Amino acid sequence: MSEVETPQVVNLSQASVGSVNAELVRASNSHIRHLQAEEADLSHSAVVSGRVGNLKARQTFVGAVQAQQAELTQAMVGGVRAENITLTGRVGFVSATNVRAGEVFSAGAVASAKVEAPQVRTGVLIARQVNGNVETWLDARSAALFGAAAGAAVGLILLAGKLLFGKK
Repeated sequence: MSEVETPQVVNLSQASVGSVNAELVRASNSHIRHLQAEEADLSHSAVVSGRVGNLKARQTFVGAVQAQQAELTQAMVGGVRAENITLTGRVGFVSATNVRAGEVFSAGAVASAKVEAPQVRTGVLIARQVNGNVETWLDARSAALFGAAAGAAVGLILLAGKLLFGKK
């Protein structure tokens, strides 16, 4: 793996690099272990981790990224934290002030002040305002019932353990 450090612009095509630190990064069919840039435009690439001001990623895999603005199109993302996110594709975890999806988007968990999407499929959704249809695997009521049931089950197990194995 080679190291690339350039203060202005880095263009990568069919490259594999350990670290990129630049004002502007353009990457196509490339692998970047750590990306730090003011602006990044990625296509058919993979980034393990990054910190970017303005991120545009198309058909790209991103492990974890922190950005001011993120536009993710048909991307697979492990986790993203940003002020504003526009996306289509699959995301493990989203933390943002505003999330906007033009199509159906799937996420393991979403935490945002505002979510706008025609269709959202998520495990857990925490949002102040939601515009669109949402399918959650666990909503607030289900989470409360699950928590109460899990607490009661743990309590009964501890009580049974104390009764069976406690000192007499």
